[in-house]
Amino acid sequence: NNLEDRIGKMFPVSIENGGTGKTTAIEARQNLGIYISQTVGSWEPKLSSDKISPTYTTEYKVGKYYKINNLVYITFHIKGKITNAGTGYAQITGLPFTSRPNMSNQALSLIECQGGLTEQLPNFYVQDNSKAISIRKSGGTVANQWEIAGTFWLGASGCYICV
Repeated sequence: NNLEDRIGKMFPVSIENGGTGKTTAIEARQNLGIYISQTVGSWEPKLSSDKISPTYTTEYKVGKYYKINNLVYITFHIKGKITNAGTGYAQITGLPFTSRPNMSNQALSLIECQGGLTEQLPNFYVQDNSKAISIRKSGGTVANQWEIAGTFWLGASGCYICV
């Protein structure tokens, strides 16, 4: 073998030199069948219920997401006052994408929870095949409910897999 052959084996051909038939990383991934779709945006978190939703006002609320293929990172934070607790189990609705079914629910991390719920230190999880976050009591055994308790602060973040 000549020197060029030995060097070629030691140092793979770079993208720029046609190793994938393309000259940029994006084109190389596409040529190899690796597609990466990314979107960034906002979503509107809403207090809800599986029966009658609560009535509330907000001082502020924010919901953001970052989606890479079918993995969605979300974060939200709400400050407000509940004027009518409604009935049923507490939920946050308005997620930007429908979650994948048969995932046994997907947990999120608590950012802040003060007031507004019958049980503090709740667990948040994205329901299967939905755009809703359910809120369980600490320990994760029973769903939580909204309550009228002055000002509340509520926030969570994490990832879920969408369809």
